[in-house]
This record gives sequence, structure tokens and C-alpha cells, in this order.
Amino acid sequence: MPQTTGYEPEVLLSSLLQTRTGFYQMRRALEVQPIWDPNVTLGQYAQLKRFPTLGDRGLSKQQRTREEDQIIGTNRTVSVDPRVRQVKVKEFTGPSTVDGLAACLHITEASMRFAVNALWQRSRRNDSVGGLTEFHQSIGSMLLSDDYARLDDRILAMEVMRCIFKYNPGAKTDANVLNTDKITVADLRRINEQLSRMNTGFFPNGKRRIVADERWMRHLREDPEFQQFAIAIIQGGNPQSLSPVVSPPITGGMRSTGLGPVADSPPPVVYIYENFEIFVTNTLPTKLITTTNGVQRAYLALAFGPGTVGQVVADRGPNVRNYEGRDYQRHEFFIWQMFGEYEYMLDDDQFSGTSIEMRTFAN
Repeated sequence: MPQTTGYEPEVLLSSLLQTRTGFYQMRRALEVQPIWDPNVTLGQYAQLKRFPTLGDRGLSKQQRTREEDQIIGTNRTVSVDPRVRQVKVKEFTGPSTVDGLAACLHITEASMRFAVNALWQRSRRNDSVGGLTEFHQSIGSMLLSDDYARLDDRILAMEVMRCIFKYNPGAKTDANVLNTDKITVADLRRINEQLSRMNTGFFPNGKRRIVADERWMRHLREDPEFQQFAIAIIQGGNPQSLSPVVSPPITGGMRSTGLGPVADSPPPVVYIYENFEIFVTNTLPTKLITTTNGVQRAYLALAFGPGTVGQVVADRGPNVRNYEGRDYQRHEFFIWQMFGEYEYMLDDDQFSGTSIEMRTFAN
């Protein structure tokens, strides 16, 4: 029987907290780069900065031509001022009750011992990563990891949805929307044009990104023009644009647990259409839109470029804590905890770019 003296379950649980599942696409697609600031604590303020472009200034040959004897000097200067967001560090915890009240994960000693002994033996016999992964899952790590990833995904989506631009099929106003309206390729082109006019940037691969609800993507694929594009690709176009491709992880590989490597989640399936990468998910919220024909439910997609959402992480980052009052170690009570904050970083203008919330309505 293995020795379990000195066993620290909170350390083991913390090791998988950052592992992402294939269902949660927002962090992958946004490529959020958290800023870790060890100098701020709960209730204090931290800064997130984003540098805008200089915009349209003197964009003619005549204005930018200098004479041979001209002295530029320092009388006229252009400052590069960052867009600064002051964010207050908050404490996030999980799990929670259905109505959002603070809760904890409860595991009994009997369940813990069974998991430790049986899966330790299996892992030792097989000498495989699989046994270790199952060990983590057996003591609730995947439950906490999933809860953390689910909340992280939803917060990131809600931050992007703070954008001022909302788009209905056919560029309709909210009042004129019908419950038969569907997103089309023509709508996607309008979205791309608007993002370009607002100088929204591209990711390093030259694409912008969309995170789309399953129904939104189904409606796009039902568009005859989208289907014709797919047929043209089959007949000799770029196969990368045909249908879903497996995208390499934005970051990932193997993660250390202190006991051995645990594989990161599989990369997502991504549709590539023109200059968009489309990540499909079932975790985006829906919206109720008030129209002249009653209240209609909208299924969403979010279009954006890089640097859309910032995040400050204080202290140790996401970690698992367990309650000291264990009733003689017969019960274990766990929460995950993170000190930090999220913030939408764009001003939805031609200097910082924008994001767009796109909607579809039909069944």
C-alpha cells in the first residue's frame, strides 16, 4: 500500500487548474496575455495599457517630403500616449451554487483513499500518464478545473460583448429583426469591412478571429454562397479554407504536475473562411432582443483582433485551497481562488480598433 503521509491535495489539485478543455474557446481565440503584478493585492488598483496607432496624419507625398536644408528640430512633437485602464483587483472563487452563491467541493476520506490507492497502483503498473490523469480527475481536480475554465470563458465573452457595435442579419435594426433571420456570407463581408475601417489588427497569421455559437455557424454553412465556396475549394482551391482544420494550440504542450507530465487538452477545430478563423463553441450566452414582432432570441458570434481583452493576475494566480477544519481529516473541502481582473481594452474607434457582436435568429 502506498504511503500517503504528508499528502497535500491542494498542490495536486492546483496543478491542473490551468488545463483548458476543448469546449472553452475564448482564451485560445483571444490569446489573452495576463499581466502578473505581485505588487498589488485584493482591493488595490493595477494598470493595463494598450498603445493605439497614430492615425491619419499628413498622409500625402507633399506633406511628408522634406527639403535638403530643412531642419526638423524638436518644436513639434508627437506623443505616443497609451490607453490606460485602471482595474481593481478582485477575488474570484469556485465552485458556486446554481444562484451564484459561494460554495466548496466536498470529498470524503473514503473516496480519497480509494482513489489514491487504486489509481496509484494502476499508474505504477502501467507506468503511464493516463493513470496520473485519472488520479487527478478522481479527487475532483477536473471538476474544479472545468468550473474555473467555464467562468473564465464566460467572463472573457462578456468583456468582448461590451463593444458598441452590434450586427443583425442584413444590417437590420433591432426593431426590424424577425425570428427567421439568418447570418450569411454577405453579412460576414460587411463585418470584415467594418473591422478594417476601424483599423482592427490581425493576429500573427494574418487572420482576424470569430468565436461563434454552434447555431450561428450552422446558419453560415447553410448559405448557398458558402457551400459554393466549399465546392470551388474541392475543385482545386486552397484546401485550408474548405472545412474545419485542427488548429495548433495557441500555447500548450505538456504541463508539469510535480509528479509527471499531464497532457494539455486537444486543440480546437477551426473553420477558415477568407481572412477569418472561426472557433465554434457551445458556451456563448444568448441574448433576448426586443423587436416590433416581440422578443427574439439571438445566437451570437464575436469578431475581434488581437489585444481585445486584458487581464491582471495578482498573488499566485489561480490556485486551489482546502479548508483546515477537516473533521480529523475525514473530509476534504476545496475551492479554487484567483485574485485579478479582466478588462475590455478597446475604445471602438479608428485608433484602437473594435470588436463586433454578430447575431442570428432562426431555428
